[in-house]
Amino acid sequence: MHIKFNHRSDIDALRALAVLAVIGFHFFPSVFPYGFLGVDLFFVISGYLITKLLQDQLLTNTFSYLLFYLKRIRRIFPALLVMLCITSIAAAFVLTAPDLERYAKSQLATLSFVANIYFWRTGGYFSTTNELKPLLHMWSLGVEEQFYLFFPLVLAITLKQFKTTYGRLAIIALISACSYLVNIYLTAIGGANPVFFLLPTRIWQFGFGCFFAVMPLIELKRYRINSSILFGFALLLIGANLVAPTTTIPSATFLSLGAGLILWNGLNQQSFLSQICSAKPIRIIGLSSFSLYLWHWPILVFLKYIYIDELSTVVLLAALILTFAVSYVSWKYIENPFRRANSSKSLLLFVTSIYLILTGFALLAIASAGYPGRDSNLINSISSAIDSNYRCPPSSYRLYGASRSCLIGDAGTKPSIALLGNSHAQMYAPAIEQSLAKNKLAGLIIPLNGCLPTVDINISQDCLKMATVNYEALKNDSGIKTVVIAMTWYANNLVDRDGNTIIDANFSYREKAILSLMDNLSKAGKSVYLVAPIAIPNFDFASQASRALKFNKGGIPFSISRVEFDKRYGLLIESLSNKLGIRLIKPHEVFCDINECFFADSQGAYFSDSNHVSFYGANRLKKIFEPIYK
Repeated sequence: MHIKFNHRSDIDALRALAVLAVIGFHFFPSVFPYGFLGVDLFFVISGYLITKLLQDQLLTNTFSYLLFYLKRIRRIFPALLVMLCITSIAAAFVLTAPDLERYAKSQLATLSFVANIYFWRTGGYFSTTNELKPLLHMWSLGVEEQFYLFFPLVLAITLKQFKTTYGRLAIIALISACSYLVNIYLTAIGGANPVFFLLPTRIWQFGFGCFFAVMPLIELKRYRINSSILFGFALLLIGANLVAPTTTIPSATFLSLGAGLILWNGLNQQSFLSQICSAKPIRIIGLSSFSLYLWHWPILVFLKYIYIDELSTVVLLAALILTFAVSYVSWKYIENPFRRANSSKSLLLFVTSIYLILTGFALLAIASAGYPGRDSNLINSISSAIDSNYRCPPSSYRLYGASRSCLIGDAGTKPSIALLGNSHAQMYAPAIEQSLAKNKLAGLIIPLNGCLPTVDINISQDCLKMATVNYEALKNDSGIKTVVIAMTWYANNLVDRDGNTIIDANFSYREKAILSLMDNLSKAGKSVYLVAPIAIPNFDFASQASRALKFNKGGIPFSISRVEFDKRYGLLIESLSNKLGIRLIKPHEVFCDINECFFADSQGAYFSDSNHVSFYGANRLKKIFEPIYK
């Protein structure tokens, strides 16, 4: 038995708004800086629709797991697999060998519906290097399919155990609230990346849709509320959230509430707003939103990959036209025919055949390391450094102070060495990890990403509070004997404890603050070292340099002059060196000669992106960290 719902133009309009927001953000991020929240809107819609479908079927004993997942295959796989086929062909011709290998891994993750986990572990969403991953947008599909995997069972149990509507609403609200609180907690301890990508911190958004799908309708006229007024209010919540999301609570909170209200009450079909939602352009964009989402990102990525420089408005507009044209064809000639096809056997044969071909292609690309013979060794070695800065494996996470810290070295030993700072402390882990294990020592990385470790001045007052918590925890930790401090040096706008803004162009405030921190930790019985500034590219070196070499484009610097580096940091390093002696660790003495400071050598890139040392670069620095073991 198939449950049929009346077609709702307001849901088409919501889908159109969601996909246009995402496309706007990707193509014109400065104009639509929060358009990425369109994906959150999709999650609410999915939660609502799937609950409506399953609730009716479960309560009438007509639900079938087999038919449910067959419908999901029919809805998603044909258009997805065609997109993957064409994208894979383009990737084989366009991408460098390391990028093709990474692409192949992301394709396997996509086919397994764990793309969100893959991209969480290999980067993020908002950095420029991640803008060049053709399947990055598949993270959301992974989240949705993981939700669909367990949700029918959860809903079935809820409907069986709780006979009243309010009992069911209470369970949905409880599960959603737990997800919401986990979202807030992980964000507070520096876990914004897993919060963005993983299902447990996204369930609350599906939960909004689920809640309003179960919640009984009320007669609005009784309360003198017109459905169009409620719709307008809800749309205002969504629009305000897209323009200026909240910062103290999860960013899509009001958007999710607004979407839930629209889905719950709908629109009077004779109203003016309903006629707007039914307009043909809006209806087609809403109906083809899945194809638009599938195609817009790889089209944009391949153009960015080849052009290297920022795309012109003309190219972006041409890419938009191509996106809408390809997506319309995908919707009309792939999505619709397969969705309406009567033969499940033909569907499964098509899906299985293409699935196996794509899996075989990905496995061959991985086994061959992306067919490296297509490019020079230098191109491949530089490209392999992309996103290779150190990331803590989840199994090594430890809560410490205000940070989500990370254990390195000998796992059977209590940590005695701490890397304190931000991501510029974490990136040096490969320089000491092997030596720690060799000497049967353990270390603890204590990062405050986006902050400094100093407790007198910092990037913000929130950073000051968290840095103080970390300092107190470290000072009172008798197990930590050695502290290595490393941080960024290029943020000049700082604040003090009173909230006063400090412009520290000559590093005098930071030098004083860092020396004070070191002195206080020394008084607590720690041996304290400081990592001096390094020359950074200030552009995504590994990615841009490898592509510039591949496509024979010049203009990518492989170094800066030593004069330029010394002009910026020379006096600071000299002052710190005089005061700290061997307790100042100097990476620039490895990366620089008397004339230049290099971003790479003939064997590989020192930097994985615009400012983080690559795994190769960190390994070049092993010797300068030797004093910390003595």
